[in-house]
Amino acid sequence: MAINETSVEVKTSVGIVVATGLHYAQVKDRGVRHELVGPFRTREQAQAEVVKWVDRFRVELEPQSC
Repeated sequence: MAINETSVEVKTSVGIVVATGLHYAQVKDRGVRHELVGPFRTREQAQAEVVKWVDRFRVELEPQSC
């Protein structure tokens, strides 16, 4: 009996959402978490938060060395 494997790619994304004049970092982590981080008064502040999340995800996805 053959076993068929299907790889499933789960998306992780971070973006900026603007609502009522305030900026939020929107985080979707592998379909598990969905957060709005903020509010931030400027897009630059929200972008700095986005960079933090992207770095965090990058570290989590890197293979761990022994």
